Amino acid sequence: MTVNGVNNSANTKAIAKAGDTKQTTGKETTQKANTTGTAAGKKAAENNLQALEIGDDSSVKSALQSGVQGMKNQLQTTEQNNQNEKNVYYQQLESLREQLADINEQARSISDLLRSGASDVASCQSSLQALRSQRNAIYENINMALLNIKSLENSTQSAREQAANTINQLANSASASAAAVNTASNIAALNTAGTVKSNIKSNTGLGNAICQIGNGFVGKVNTDAQGNAIFSPGGRSQAWCADFATWVVKKACESTGNAVPSGFGSSRVADIYAWAKQNGRFIQTSGMANKAQIIATSVKPGDLFIRNGSTHVGIVTQVNKDGTITTVEGNSSDAVKNRTYTINQGNIAGFVKMS
Repeated sequence: MTVNGVNNSANTKAIAKAGDTKQTTGKETTQKANTTGTAAGKKAAENNLQALEIGDDSSVKSALQSGVQGMKNQLQTTEQNNQNEKNVYYQQLESLREQLADINEQARSISDLLRSGASDVASCQSSLQALRSQRNAIYENINMALLNIKSLENSTQSAREQAANTINQLANSASASAAAVNTASNIAALNTAGTVKSNIKSNTGLGNAICQIGNGFVGKVNTDAQGNAIFSPGGRSQAWCADFATWVVKKACESTGNAVPSGFGSSRVADIYAWAKQNGRFIQTSGMANKAQIIATSVKPGDLFIRNGSTHVGIVTQVNKDGTITTVEGNSSDAVKNRTYTINQGNIAGFVKMS
């Protein structure tokens, strides 16, 4: 009985040792794979940002979202891999505890034999010594499994911190890229306006100059290199459709040598509307039966349109034969955009004669 018990424990010891080797190798492989995967995910995300065209703000945002999602996916994979490895070690711990319980049971049986005198002292002492050696080996394997579990927990925490750090870096990079996009975009727009201005001669109609300068900013936003609102007085950030119309008209007047109409210009649409009414420049179409005729005969490129309730103002760039008008507008979805309206569309109250 004693011999069989010792032999069985020796087999247990061999299994535990084999498990020990497997645990160490698995941990190193997993950590290496996790490190490589996280680095690859971070590199791919950074490459996505660096590959952007300078004029494409939407691509910056898309790349940021893609990079952040990529890092989250990589972190999720790392967490799952580490948890799978921990589960293996938990199973091995359970097996080692069962083996330890079996060895303790064998030791008690041998001690009983020794006390009863059913076996010789030398044989019992030899068997007990072998069992103690096997017990110590199991303790070592238990400690190794616990260390591996702790190492995986640290690896998971490190991966989480690295992912959070990388996501912050991507966000900062995207923010800087977006700022560069806006800055470069608006500098280019200002240069365009400068070029348009230099090409506008004094005999160029004011209306055409207003249209050319306004259209030079299509797709741009109201932010300069310092983050100030370039169309708004004092660089203030606000609803800026009226600021844009005012800025463009004044630049066009400067370019063509025309005086800015007395009292014209405001950050408030209501003020522009009131100015037009007071100075006989307002062309009302809201509530009129002959809107199409009024627009076709009275509205010219460079005039302004105003929505009902003084909620928005823009510049008319073209009066089309089909009765529609094409415009250029500031603060249209927070950018300068061209739009087209039918005579009954857009809740247009009327127009402001500028030329």
